[in-house]
Amino acid sequence: MDILFYTNFVGIDIAKAKFDVAVSLQNGKFKHKVFVNDKQGFNLFYQWLNQFDGKSYFLLEATNIYHMDLADFLYDKGLTVAVINPKSTPNFAKSANLRSKTDKVDAKLLAEFACFNASKLHTYQPKPANERKLLNMMRQLEHLKTKAAQETVRLGMLKDDDCIQSSQELIDYLSLKIKELENKIALLVRQDRALNENFKLLKSIPAIGDVTAYWLLAYLASCGFKNGKEAATFFGLTPMLRQSGSSVYAVCGISKIGHSDIRKALYAPAMNFAFGRWKDNVYKPFVERLVANGKAKKVVIVALMRKLVTIAFAVLKTQKCFDPALI
Repeated sequence: MDILFYTNFVGIDIAKAKFDVAVSLQNGKFKHKVFVNDKQGFNLFYQWLNQFDGKSYFLLEATNIYHMDLADFLYDKGLTVAVINPKSTPNFAKSANLRSKTDKVDAKLLAEFACFNASKLHTYQPKPANERKLLNMMRQLEHLKTKAAQETVRLGMLKDDDCIQSSQELIDYLSLKIKELENKIALLVRQDRALNENFKLLKSIPAIGDVTAYWLLAYLASCGFKNGKEAATFFGLTPMLRQSGSSVYAVCGISKIGHSDIRKALYAPAMNFAFGRWKDNVYKPFVERLVANGKAKKVVIVALMRKLVTIAFAVLKTQKCFDPALI
């Protein structure tokens, strides 16, 4: 991307109820304004932009789900927009020696970040409706399972019969809702031709079960990543190195700068296929090679998680079932 093509860089700090906008002008100054985070606010924002000449580049942070509607709105208007991980900007703020943190300051910071980094950022592409729905349903399913597990633990600590009955009824209700949502997720994937074909491809990969395949579908089916390494980086599965001169060199675990959903979904399968019940599988040579090199068990498990992401990416990109040569 040629950033010289853009004359204005627009940073948007978004919250549930409103969003702050800062436009970086060619004279080095900024224009700031606040809008309501709804359709009317989007239209007023779009009208306000008409005062600025030239092409604009828009940058938002991924803030829960609050950024999605505005990002979609800008995309539908044919504007260039990028959405970044909120962890991308704190060090940039430190480099700018910022001592204050307000919504206005954050919007200005995003505009400056866009000016310096636009050429390296991915332009926003909305997910297809069913992929977005699948992701939302999977997150709700994870929420329900977490609540059911918490209530099950609590049930074991109760002594009063009425409290026990109440807790058990809640667990039963959550279990029912979990089953209903699981059925809806399976139906959604089955009725969408593209999702169903990709689901079958992912299921051809050893260690990838239904739930893991659903998570991978929600994130990878139309991801736009260039390669498997980029996908692994997106999920925070790449190692972090610390090196300075000849005296400091350390691997500080994985970055975890990315969505944790995939890390959670892949940990148990990777653990079982590396050292558990299914350790005698197609990944055995890969695991044994790492162990022979002195890698700790947890390092091997994470390496297999990363390998599974790159394999899933390759399978979806080539539209071919799992090939052991991918390991």
